[in-house]
Amino acid sequence: KKCKEAVHKLGKKDLRKIIKKGPGYAYVTVEEAFASFNEKNTLFMDARSKKDYDKLHIPGSFSAYPYSDNLNTRIAFLNPSDPIIAYCFSKSCPLSESLAIHLVDKGFTNIKILKGGIKEWVLLQYPIEGFTEAYKK
Repeated sequence: KKCKEAVHKLGKKDLRKIIKKGPGYAYVTVEEAFASFNEKNTLFMDARSKKDYDKLHIPGSFSAYPYSDNLNTRIAFLNPSDPIIAYCFSKSCPLSESLAIHLVDKGFTNIKILKGGIKEWVLLQYPIEGFTEAYKK
């Protein structure tokens, strides 16, 4: 419900079409993302709201809600060629795709989108910070 409210003009189908065409985009499985997490060479960006990020997130991730007024200021210090994995709630949530589009528009070139979102990450019992009961259902 929250994801649907957050998507402005573009629908989920349109976002996926753009993602598939855009340079610098790729989808990764939760297992692939976990390997990157363990290598500590990838920045994880949580596309959910700051409130949801504060409740539960991947350790070391960066809160980056794509419709935040201060997102551009917050990403200005990042290296646009560094690897980034964007994630949101689940595979049906388009917020990570919205964030990826925004980042590529700002010149970022190595963006991956986590298929399954934090829900699958939690289900596989990968490291998290915060409360998980809502994601175990």
